[in-house]
Amino acid sequence: MGLAGHLVPHQAMIREIERRRQLHAERSQQVKQLDEYFANHLESLELKDLYMHLIIRRAIRYQEEWVAWCDEALQAIEQAVKN
Repeated sequence: MGLAGHLVPHQAMIREIERRRQLHAERSQQVKQLDEYFANHLESLELKDLYMHLIIRRAIRYQEEWVAWCDEALQAIEQAVKN
């Protein structure tokens, strides 16, 4: 991907973006499972655990942003190919 994306057949680019979307969606679910304990015990977390929760929340957002970008990219490519 990147600046040379237009040199790659769009079908190959779509497959790669779909692959990355799946990867990040799976990672998002894994990280959410890690955070389940912390999220359910926010009131009683020690400071070190609160920091871990906050870091995990950032990781979740990172993975979700990848998924959102992949969705946006797939939609844009699909629209461009139609035109």
